[in-house]
Amino acid sequence: MNNDPLLDILKESNKYNMYINDLKSDKKEILLSGLSSFGKRQIMYGTHVELNKNIIYIVSSMKQAENVYKDFKYFGDNVYVLPEKEILDFNVLTENKETLFKRMDVLKKINISHEKNSQKGIFIIPIEAMMQSITPKKLMENKGVILRKDDDVNLKDLSGRLEKFGYTKLDIADVMFTYSIRGGIIDIADGEEEGIRIELWGDTIISLRRYNLDTQRSVSKENENELIIYPVTEYLLENS
Repeated sequence: MNNDPLLDILKESNKYNMYINDLKSDKKEILLSGLSSFGKRQIMYGTHVELNKNIIYIVSSMKQAENVYKDFKYFGDNVYVLPEKEILDFNVLTENKETLFKRMDVLKKINISHEKNSQKGIFIIPIEAMMQSITPKKLMENKGVILRKDDDVNLKDLSGRLEKFGYTKLDIADVMFTYSIRGGIIDIADGEEEGIRIELWGDTIISLRRYNLDTQRSVSKENENELIIYPVTEYLLENS
């Protein structure tokens, strides 16, 4: 990240360096003007990388969110859009599973990103989604299933909890919000690109890793000490 040519260009600007220094000194209000739309994205990306902080980027609509997403993806990964809850007349929520799943996936990423040493992200949020109710972080933490290395697991209980949370059992967990049990290996696809791989020795967890849904390979050699599984939608989270 430090050798990023896009950041090198920004660092040649005295105004940009002053802006970063103001942020590092915890200045509360900073005004930036005269930036092009693409320039705004570049500055926010630089802020995200230099300070290793989450960025909340508010836009006027889902259409604008999709365009902004493409710009940010040009700079790097860890960019996410929080979809709006879809509402029909008389404020009746539609049951669009794709939207419900994506909302929960992004809310989970926001929640996890506040943990120590966790990966930060750029979160693009339409103003409508910003104004809609969001499941409180504490409720997410209280309702999630915590998996810890060296803990014992009851497969029947875990499987039942996953089903209640909205997960579907498959032979191979390669689609978001599915799970599989193959001998002493439990795969839980809790995200759009990655899932949780649990390795058991008897009933004891000896390994917790993230794996790629497409390749089915572990994405890191290092074990996690603790991971949390959440219900697949906010509705299930609040009523589980």
